[in-house]
Amino acid sequence: MCAGLCLNSQEYQALRINARVDSRCKLELSSNSMSFSRYSSFTAGLIAQNEAPLQVTVKTTTGPGECVYLRIAATGNLVDSNTGQTIDAESISWKATGTGFRDGSLKKGVAQKVGQWNKSGVWKGTLTFSFQDKQDYAPGTYILVVSMSASTF
Repeated sequence: MCAGLCLNSQEYQALRINARVDSRCKLELSSNSMSFSRYSSFTAGLIAQNEAPLQVTVKTTTGPGECVYLRIAATGNLVDSNTGQTIDAESISWKATGTGFRDGSLKKGVAQKVGQWNKSGVWKGTLTFSFQDKQDYAPGTYILVVSMSASTF
């Protein structure tokens, strides 16, 4: 029993709960490096990468009407740090397998589309890279760091 202050009543208040869920992408690569080797052949042509093909997985959650893009960008050319000699980034190309993945080649200063999807999912593919050898390339060890990105728009 209440001492005169307790009433038989209840009060309700609304509590607003917000949960924001944004689009997201996760990019997984089976390796973070690759190499090409030209030995004593005097025949120019495509040289396959020394390693197994690059396994690529893009995990996405998208909103209505959004697309997912996988891009690779070369900010410069291949450079031999000992001599300063360069080889155009365009000498590196790839063949792609997997839904939404596409073949292409690097282009200095321009991100190249590697894949595109129009819905959420887990997208898996392989990229097999090649180096276009030319007889006039000076001997050396040429290096280029590229960036690969997955994004939604």
